[in-house]
Amino acid sequence: METSTELIHGTELHKISKGRCQERHFFLFDHQLVYCKKDTIGGRLSYKGRVNTDKCQIIDLKDGEWSHGGSGVKNAWRINNFDKDDKWYVLFAKNAKMKEEWMEAFKKERRQVEDDKINGFIITPKMKRAAIALFNTTSEPISRKHPPKKNYEFSSESLPVGMINTLPAGARGGEITTSLTFSPGERKKRQKRK
Repeated sequence: METSTELIHGTELHKISKGRCQERHFFLFDHQLVYCKKDTIGGRLSYKGRVNTDKCQIIDLKDGEWSHGGSGVKNAWRINNFDKDDKWYVLFAKNAKMKEEWMEAFKKERRQVEDDKINGFIITPKMKRAAIALFNTTSEPISRKHPPKKNYEFSSESLPVGMINTLPAGARGGEITTSLTFSPGERKKRQKRK
């Protein structure tokens, strides 16, 4: 919420770093790439790290250009992370289609960041506080699969950061109305876990 306004893409990938290959779930937001580990028991995701996409370089790798464990890696790319003393990662997808989707997602993320900069779109501290307050006061998970149960209206000044991704293209300026959906089934599950 402090850095990003929209989830752009996310899937499971393999990450090679310091000679180790690990399966991780990656989520690309504007300004950052977050990766998580799936717990073997329960399947929950736990945060492992992030890469500032404003301070990194994505390098497309040809199949076999990089090797790990004596085998050429396919569907891979390298991320040079200049934010952490030139740390780097090699990521690879399960197939060529997944890799292509990631390459397009990285391009989309950079275009969006540039468009936001050109158009003067910024998340004010007031908007960040509103998003954090909404997150902290809402015990139910947000879901788009069910009809709306509660509606909240926000102007462009009070719109929570986490809600920006629900807006149609071009709707980032001016007065905006959007709604959140809360699933009763998901609420019961969450209460049982507590």
